[in-house]
Amino acid sequence: MYAFALWEHRTEELLLIRDQLGIKPLFCHPLGDGVLFDSEPKAILANPQRTPSTSLEGLCGALSASITQADGSASHPASAATASAGR
Repeated sequence: MYAFALWEHRTEELLLIRDQLGIKPLFCHPLGDGVLFDSEPKAILANPQRTPSTSLEGLCGALSASITQADGSASHPASAATASAGR
């Protein structure tokens, strides 16, 4: 289980690498002059350089990930997948 970052100074490129088994996730958030990355989203969310925001697509994705009905079954409403901006 590993993850690391390599910065190429000459080309100004960042290479993020993680284990192939994917035991630890890698979360990224682009900034105007760089990128935040960590294996836990709470570290990115706690960083003062990050401006909290969401989009309709992101909200629909979060809400449709697991909606539990009264009978205990889970559903994924079609309207969440087809919602467009401005609705």
